Formats: sequence, structure tokens, C-alpha cells
Amino acid sequence: MELVREALESHRGVISYQVVQEFLNVVTSKFQNPISAPDAQIYLTQVLMPLCEVYPDSALYVRALGIAEDDGISFYDSLIVASGLTAGCETLWTEDLQHGRQIQGIRIRNPFRTQ
Repeated sequence: MELVREALESHRGVISYQVVQEFLNVVTSKFQNPISAPDAQIYLTQVLMPLCEVYPDSALYVRALGIAEDDGISFYDSLIVASGLTAGCETLWTEDLQHGRQIQGIRIRNPFRTQ
């Protein structure tokens, strides 16, 4: 949660449309106690949309396809990487890829790792 707070305060963190979609899907349907649609709408408005700066276009999909092929990761993971690269990010915070790995110049960090 500290990463999200810092991103909102500093205006230095970004997310992609895909992160918004995945987050809303998980918190409204996959949690043992899902959040309500009205609560999800509040989070969407106050947290997710202020950080959302990358939207799909053909260039993003082409870039993601190249990353998936070149780096051997899934297409959906490559979309996240492509979005980070498109936004000019140096670090990508995700638990889905190998911590410490570099993919086309972006460093992967796991936010749940202690170091």
C-alpha cells in the first residue's frame, strides 16, 4: 500500500488499463470477502484512474508481442512490461515476474519481497 500512496503523492507511479481491469476483477469476485461495487467504484475513481496512464493501441500490442517472443514471458505479462516501457518506467513492481530481472531495460521488483 505504501507504493500506491507514494505514487499518488509524488505523481511518479503509473499503471496501465490492464492493471485496472485485473484489480477490479480480483477485488470484486476472487477475494473471500469481495468488496462491493460501490466501494470498487470509489477506489477506481480515487486511486486507479489517477495512476492510469497507459491505454491499448496497436503499437502497445506489437511491442508486447515482441517482448513475449524475445523474453519468453506470457503475452499478458508482456503487456504489463510494454506498458511500463511505454510510460518510461525504470522499475516495474509485480509479483508475477522474477525479482531482479531486467527486461528490455526495465527492472522487475516484487513489492512483497523484503529486500
